Amino acid sequence: MPIDPAKHIDEINEKGFSIAEGMIEPEFCDRIKAEISRLENVAPPAIVQNEFTGYKTLRYFDLLNEDAVWQQVAIHPPVLNVIRGVLGSDCLLSTMGTAVIDPGETTQRIHCDDSLYGIARPHKHLVCNTMWALSDFTEENGATRLVPYSHKLDHYPDYQLSR
Repeated sequence: MPIDPAKHIDEINEKGFSIAEGMIEPEFCDRIKAEISRLENVAPPAIVQNEFTGYKTLRYFDLLNEDAVWQQVAIHPPVLNVIRGVLGSDCLLSTMGTAVIDPGETTQRIHCDDSLYGIARPHKHLVCNTMWALSDFTEENGATRLVPYSHKLDHYPDYQLSR
């Protein structure tokens, strides 16, 4: 079934996110998961462990230099078409990483990924992150919580919101 980028672009503009199934072919997903398994068997890069980054989460960055599969992830047409529709065709890749969340990890606090810029809200889209759920993505195993329409608020979320 072909992916309709306009549907996802509209949802992102309206709700602040879109959930897209079927954007990753099973064989491509298997290649990505195999590369993540390989990364898990090498020492992860040094990262400060805290409540935000996690104590039971392995995070890998600078993936474009790890394996060619990550270069294909960065330009995967169904996903890149949506990102370009949200940010414009001149968008830039600023970071690329992956996280393996182990059982028992604490819940990350509610936050906006664009809050580091300190620009008054609401504002036009500055970032367009993607999360590729390569395994079950549930509350029990640490799935990201989404707050519909929060990108339209005139303030950042209360970082003290309960987990």
